[in-house]
Amino acid sequence: MDKLENISKEEKAILKAISYYFVDPFKLDIKMLKYKDNVIHILLGRPGILIGNKGRDINKITDIIRNGFNNPNIRFHIEESTIDMFLKDSYY
Repeated sequence: MDKLENISKEEKAILKAISYYFVDPFKLDIKMLKYKDNVIHILLGRPGILIGNKGRDINKITDIIRNGFNNPNIRFHIEESTIDMFLKDSYY
């Protein structure tokens, strides 16, 4: 339970918005999410799913979060996690 206590209420709301928007949010393979200074820093195993075709999904989820927080300045900083790729290669 200690790790859940480290998640701010804003980060919980962001995760909740993402999980409502995506049918299977586990496919995103979220490794880390931090919200600081109007920027949502998110590390994903599969960022293309969050971004969507021509940015459709990320634009929609950004609008949902901006409306929910009543803050038009919120933006995403998305990074792809490649550590799994290196871990898999080291075992073979």
